[in-house]
Amino acid sequence: MLRFSLLLALSLLLPAAAHAGDGDEGPPPAADAVPPPKPAAPPAAPARGGAQPPSVETPPTPPAAPRDTFGALLNYREQRLQVRTQRILEGGGYTRITRYYGFPFTPFIGVGTTYVVENPVTEYQTWSVYQGSARLTVPTYLDLVGRTADAAKLRRKVTNRRTGAHALLGVMIGGFAASLTGTSVFLRARSLEERSAGVAFAVGGGLTALFSFTGSVGLAGEARRLRWDFPSQFDGGVQSAVSAHNASLRDRLGLAPGEVRAIDAATR
Repeated sequence: MLRFSLLLALSLLLPAAAHAGDGDEGPPPAADAVPPPKPAAPPAAPARGGAQPPSVETPPTPPAAPRDTFGALLNYREQRLQVRTQRILEGGGYTRITRYYGFPFTPFIGVGTTYVVENPVTEYQTWSVYQGSARLTVPTYLDLVGRTADAAKLRRKVTNRRTGAHALLGVMIGGFAASLTGTSVFLRARSLEERSAGVAFAVGGGLTALFSFTGSVGLAGEARRLRWDFPSQFDGGVQSAVSAHNASLRDRLGLAPGEVRAIDAATR
């Protein structure tokens, strides 16, 4: 009887335990189970304007350009200064009149006048500053060596001499015209007073033309000497100024003293 009671109790408890386990999630997964694959990420969309986005890497530095030594040497040869001696030939002759049919009291003015110019040649040596193969004027040289104030002052002197020479040429033309007018009055004169006036005009105009021409030639020659003649402008310091200019030019072009030694030696 007792055994039957135990069997009955057990049979009542087993269904209850089975119903109590129906709400569980089930047994835990095994340790060696493989998880389901995850979806792959979509590819990156290409950037507008190109197939690939711009790189963020730093571009490589381009190599330095090789130094143009040959071009620098050419520039140095053309721009360097040098002092050169030069041989000048000038004619210092005179004028001899061989035949003269002129009007009275009018020197160097006539009809059928023949002039023979005999010029014995005079030779002398001087020096000048050259840049490359070009001879420099004194104002240009002063500008190149940094003496701009002296160059401007010298240019004003040259301009004044040239202006005076041109003015005297105008006076000479006026005197020549007055001489011709006086000669015409003299030839057509009907009285002694008209002849005297004609002679005065002719002689005065001729002398005015002669002196004006002489003064014009003198001022033009002085202007030329001021512009070209180095010894008449300053005593010394030219060679040192030329050397300093050439050294500065060499440094600007990036040349070494040994690279320009052949050019300096060949143009002395």
